[in-house]
Amino acid sequence: MRGKLAKSVMEHEEGLNYLWVRIEPLEASGPLRLYVKLPEGVRRRTIRTGFDETESGAIVIPAGRSQGGADVYVELYTVEPTECGDFDVIVTLAYTDSTGRACEIERRIPLRIMREEEIADPLVDEETAERIHRLEPMRTARAESDRFRFYSSKDLIRIDPNVLSEQEKKYRIDWRLG
Repeated sequence: MRGKLAKSVMEHEEGLNYLWVRIEPLEASGPLRLYVKLPEGVRRRTIRTGFDETESGAIVIPAGRSQGGADVYVELYTVEPTECGDFDVIVTLAYTDSTGRACEIERRIPLRIMREEEIADPLVDEETAERIHRLEPMRTARAESDRFRFYSSKDLIRIDPNVLSEQEKKYRIDWRLG
């Protein structure tokens, strides 16, 4: 397993970066569970992998998919100002091998968080950036459809501004004066 970030540095406020985790082919007797532990203040969103995610945040990769290897893409972002410095993104892969033995692989990927004005020219990993760029059209289409999930489908109640309710007639001052 290996992990790479798209950029060498991330902005401490409203920052964005991408993590690509490549899981090499494995002989697993059950599903793989991928855990991504982030520095405080950094959030994540899994990008278009097709894998389920548990409530505890584990990305579940079916055993059949692990035999040919798997790629997982994670969007890392900050919303509020976050502590600057050098941190590690800890990626842990837990699985049961073909003999029934529990296995765990852990990788630490260095993440530097800086103020935007201090970032001169961040290094970009071209391979990771290209992979994310290829996912972008599909990700954008999904984001458009996700946008409507949060809206209620309840009927709209239209209020005629020319018709006053009994409460308005009783308590509205400007109605009585007119």
